[in-house]
Amino acid sequence: LVIFVLLIGGAAAQDSEPFAPSHGDEANDAPLSTDNHTPGTATPLSCGSIVSGVIAANNEVDYYKIDDLTVDTPLMIKVKTTQATRTLDPVLTLYDKNGTTRIATQDDFDNQDPRLHYTTTLNDPQGSGCENYITVHDYWGRAGATFTYEISWSTIQYVGMKGSGTVGGV
Repeated sequence: LVIFVLLIGGAAAQDSEPFAPSHGDEANDAPLSTDNHTPGTATPLSCGSIVSGVIAANNEVDYYKIDDLTVDTPLMIKVKTTQATRTLDPVLTLYDKNGTTRIATQDDFDNQDPRLHYTTTLNDPQGSGCENYITVHDYWGRAGATFTYEISWSTIQYVGMKGSGTVGGV
Protein backbone atom coordinates (compact mmCIF):
# COMPACT_ATOMS: atom_id res chain seq x y z
CA LEU A 1 0.00 0.00 0.00
CA VAL A 2 1.43 3.37 -1.03
CA ILE A 3 0.04 6.61 0.36
CA PHE A 4 0.80 9.98 -1.18
CA VAL A 5 0.34 13.13 0.85
CA LEU A 6 -0.12 16.52 -0.79
CA LEU A 7 0.48 19.51 1.45
CA ILE A 8 -1.44 22.61 0.49
CA GLY A 9 -1.43 25.97 2.18
CA GLY A 10 0.61 27.19 5.16
CA ALA A 11 3.13 24.36 5.34
CA ALA A 12 5.18 25.62 2.41
CA ALA A 13 5.17 29.19 3.67
CA GLN A 14 8.14 28.60 5.97
CA ASP A 15 10.33 27.90 2.96
CA SER A 16 10.93 31.64 2.66
CA GLU A 17 13.79 33.27 4.55
CA PRO A 18 13.27 33.59 8.32
CA PHE A 19 14.36 36.43 10.54
CA ALA A 20 18.11 36.14 11.23
CA PRO A 21 18.89 37.33 14.77
CA SER A 22 21.85 39.53 15.51
CA HIS A 23 23.94 39.33 18.66
CA GLY A 24 23.84 42.96 19.71
CA ASP A 25 27.05 43.96 17.92
CA GLU A 26 25.53 46.18 15.23
CA ALA A 27 25.94 49.90 15.82
CA ASN A 28 22.34 50.61 14.79
CA ASP A 29 20.56 48.12 17.06
CA ALA A 30 17.40 49.78 18.37
CA PRO A 31 16.68 49.46 22.09
CA LEU A 32 14.19 46.70 22.79
CA SER A 33 11.45 46.39 25.39
CA THR A 34 13.37 44.36 27.99
CA ASP A 35 17.03 43.96 28.77
CA ASN A 36 17.93 40.31 28.03
CA HIS A 37 18.83 40.80 24.37
CA THR A 38 22.58 40.17 24.45
CA PRO A 39 24.75 37.50 26.07
CA GLY A 40 25.93 40.11 28.58
CA THR A 41 22.37 40.76 29.79
CA ALA A 42 21.09 37.16 29.54
CA THR A 43 18.57 35.99 32.12
CA PRO A 44 19.96 33.13 34.26
CA LEU A 45 17.96 29.93 33.81
CA SER A 46 18.17 27.27 36.53
CA CYS A 47 17.62 23.56 35.97
CA GLY A 48 13.95 22.71 36.43
CA SER A 49 12.74 26.31 36.60
CA ILE A 50 10.20 27.73 34.16
CA VAL A 51 10.70 31.32 33.05
CA SER A 52 8.05 33.32 31.18
CA GLY A 53 8.99 35.62 28.34
CA VAL A 54 7.48 37.76 25.62
CA ILE A 55 8.77 38.78 22.22
CA ALA A 56 7.54 42.35 22.49
CA ALA A 57 9.43 44.15 19.69
CA ASN A 58 9.95 43.15 16.07
CA ASN A 59 13.20 41.21 15.51
CA GLU A 60 13.66 40.77 19.26
CA VAL A 61 15.90 37.97 20.55
CA ASP A 62 15.72 36.91 24.21
CA TYR A 63 18.91 35.45 25.77
CA TYR A 64 19.11 32.99 28.66
CA LYS A 65 22.23 31.64 30.36
CA ILE A 66 22.78 28.17 31.78
CA ASP A 67 26.00 27.36 33.60
CA ASP A 68 27.59 25.27 36.35
CA LEU A 69 26.95 22.14 34.33
CA THR A 70 29.18 19.10 34.38
CA VAL A 71 30.67 17.68 31.20
CA ASP A 72 28.66 15.01 29.35
CA THR A 73 25.33 16.01 30.93
CA PRO A 74 22.35 15.29 28.64
CA LEU A 75 19.96 18.26 28.57
CA MET A 76 16.50 18.89 27.22
CA ILE A 77 15.66 22.54 26.57
CA LYS A 78 12.12 23.45 25.60
CA VAL A 79 10.02 26.46 24.72
CA LYS A 80 6.25 26.39 25.06
CA THR A 81 4.01 29.08 23.59
CA THR A 82 1.46 30.22 26.15
CA GLN A 83 -1.23 31.75 23.96
CA ALA A 84 -4.00 29.61 22.51
CA THR A 85 -3.79 31.66 19.29
CA ARG A 86 -0.16 30.48 18.80
CA THR A 87 0.91 33.78 17.26
CA LEU A 88 4.54 33.12 18.25
CA ASP A 89 6.47 30.71 16.01
CA PRO A 90 9.41 30.19 18.40
CA VAL A 91 12.92 29.29 17.35
CA LEU A 92 15.22 27.91 20.05
CA THR A 93 19.00 28.22 19.57
CA LEU A 94 21.83 26.97 21.77
CA TYR A 95 25.15 28.88 21.76
CA ASP A 96 28.58 28.20 23.23
CA LYS A 97 29.91 30.22 26.18
CA ASN A 98 30.84 33.17 23.93
CA GLY A 99 27.18 33.65 23.04
CA THR A 100 27.83 33.82 19.30
CA THR A 101 29.01 30.32 18.27
CA ARG A 102 25.83 28.44 17.37
CA ILE A 103 25.73 24.82 18.52
CA ALA A 104 22.19 23.81 17.56
CA THR A 105 18.87 25.30 16.43
CA GLN A 106 15.37 23.84 16.72
CA ASP A 107 12.33 25.31 14.97
CA ASP A 108 9.81 22.44 15.02
CA PHE A 109 8.24 23.38 11.70
CA ASP A 110 4.79 24.95 11.41
CA ASN A 111 4.24 26.62 14.80
CA GLN A 112 5.07 23.64 17.00
CA ASP A 113 6.91 24.20 20.27
CA PRO A 114 10.66 23.54 19.88
CA ARG A 115 12.55 21.06 22.05
CA LEU A 116 16.30 20.55 21.88
CA HIS A 117 18.37 17.65 23.22
CA TYR A 118 22.07 18.28 23.79
CA THR A 119 24.92 16.68 25.73
CA THR A 120 27.25 19.25 27.29
CA THR A 121 30.92 19.51 26.39
CA LEU A 122 33.80 21.13 28.24
CA ASN A 123 34.00 24.76 27.13
CA ASP A 124 35.78 26.27 30.11
CA PRO A 125 39.49 25.36 29.80
CA GLN A 126 40.29 26.96 33.19
CA GLY A 127 37.72 24.89 35.06
CA SER A 128 35.63 21.78 34.72
CA GLY A 129 32.26 23.31 33.95
CA CYS A 130 30.11 24.12 30.97
CA GLU A 131 28.37 27.36 30.16
CA ASN A 132 25.88 27.96 27.36
CA TYR A 133 23.43 30.57 26.10
CA ILE A 134 19.96 29.91 24.78
CA THR A 135 17.99 32.31 22.59
CA VAL A 136 14.32 32.52 21.68
CA HIS A 137 12.95 34.55 18.79
CA ASP A 138 10.00 34.46 16.40
CA TYR A 139 10.73 32.70 13.11
CA TRP A 140 9.31 35.65 11.15
CA GLY A 141 10.72 38.42 13.38
CA ARG A 142 7.23 39.42 14.50
CA ALA A 143 6.23 40.52 17.99
CA GLY A 144 3.42 41.68 20.22
CA ALA A 145 1.69 41.25 23.55
CA THR A 146 0.45 37.77 22.54
CA PHE A 147 3.95 36.50 21.61
CA THR A 148 4.41 34.89 25.02
CA TYR A 149 6.26 31.73 25.94
CA GLU A 150 7.75 29.68 28.75
CA ILE A 151 11.30 28.32 28.60
CA SER A 152 12.84 25.59 30.74
CA TRP A 153 15.61 23.02 30.74
CA SER A 154 16.30 19.85 32.63
CA THR A 155 18.79 17.03 32.70
CA ILE A 156 17.60 13.76 31.25
CA GLN A 157 18.54 10.15 31.82
CA TYR A 158 19.14 7.72 29.00
CA VAL A 159 18.50 4.06 29.69
CA GLY A 160 21.08 1.59 28.43
CA MET A 161 21.56 -2.14 28.63
CA LYS A 162 24.70 -4.13 29.17
CA GLY A 163 24.78 -7.63 27.79
CA SER A 164 21.51 -9.40 27.19
CA GLY A 165 18.21 -9.04 28.93
CA THR A 166 15.01 -7.08 28.75
CA VAL A 167 13.83 -3.68 29.81
CA GLY A 168 10.35 -3.63 31.26
CA GLY A 169 9.60 -7.12 29.93
CA VAL A 170 10.26 -6.10 26.32
